[in-house]
Amino acid sequence: MNANNESHVANYKRETSVMKLMSHPNLLKMVKHWQAEDKLCILLVACQGGTLYDCIEREWTEQHAVQVLTGFLHGLTCMHSMKIAHRDIKPENFAFIADDLNSLTLIDFGNAVVNTPVDDHIGSPLYVPPEVLGSGSRSIAVSMAGDMWSLGVLVWTLLSGRPPFRGNSLVEILKNVKKCKLNLDEMRRAGASDAAMDFVSKLIVKDPHQRMSSLEAINHPWIKEYEKNPVAFKPFVLQSLLDFVKASR
Repeated sequence: MNANNESHVANYKRETSVMKLMSHPNLLKMVKHWQAEDKLCILLVACQGGTLYDCIEREWTEQHAVQVLTGFLHGLTCMHSMKIAHRDIKPENFAFIADDLNSLTLIDFGNAVVNTPVDDHIGSPLYVPPEVLGSGSRSIAVSMAGDMWSLGVLVWTLLSGRPPFRGNSLVEILKNVKKCKLNLDEMRRAGASDAAMDFVSKLIVKDPHQRMSSLEAINHPWIKEYEKNPVAFKPFVLQSLLDFVKASR
């Protein structure tokens, strides 16, 4: 980042101030930050276990999804307990610190805010919550609820092979997001468990105040009491997911 660019400086200060507050194995750690002449620098812990997409391409079942998301949910609960909202949860913002499914780590805190009402439109189209598409200031509670919506869309995609809200254009995708009409038959046809469908249906909720919190999510039966026997996906699901991963890269 350029130290002579006001926007870069503001983003740098916001990101580093957020990362200073966090200390959790499933949240990317900042080692130090400094200015070198006209450059703003951040040294981060290396993520050596690959990306979430890499994990999917190796092997993927519902059991894997639960395992990788459990650690992340602990990190998200830690963040939210400090009134920090990430505001851009999507597959590209996850990486594994080590070659271990439990080490899934949330990265890129450039859009994160701490206990501050926000009125900007942040997020990636496929994962953005409907309230972001409106207007006016949103409280930090609503911003954290936005993280939970994005998590629900992520889980839906990981278990069914494609996002719940799609379209032939950006305008059509966002229009479907605002409608928030879920078709659980898609997940049912994919072979997702009843617990998984209940989990996402409590996250992909139009009213942000009615969504599960991160603490409620980590105590949901799909996460808390999940049976160790993997649920087999239908063959088309993995292929759809791999096609989606390829298109996203």
